[in-house]
Amino acid sequence: MKTGAKKASATIYDQVLKDLRGTNRPASLSALERHIQAKIGGAAAPAKVQTLINRLKSTGTIRVADGRLSYVAA
Repeated sequence: MKTGAKKASATIYDQVLKDLRGTNRPASLSALERHIQAKIGGAAAPAKVQTLINRLKSTGTIRVADGRLSYVAA
């Protein structure tokens, strides 16, 4: 990944993370996917969206079980 792409990805991740700490956060996994898609802009590849979701999972920000999204209290 190029340095510029890493920085852009980190910036998008930070923006998404900030949004998820607010009160008006996505209630479902598909809504979260759409939210991330909007942050990335354009017709982002599903792999890019999934990469951010995986990062949110690995950092313990979200949990997905049986297709249901839940947020971990910070």
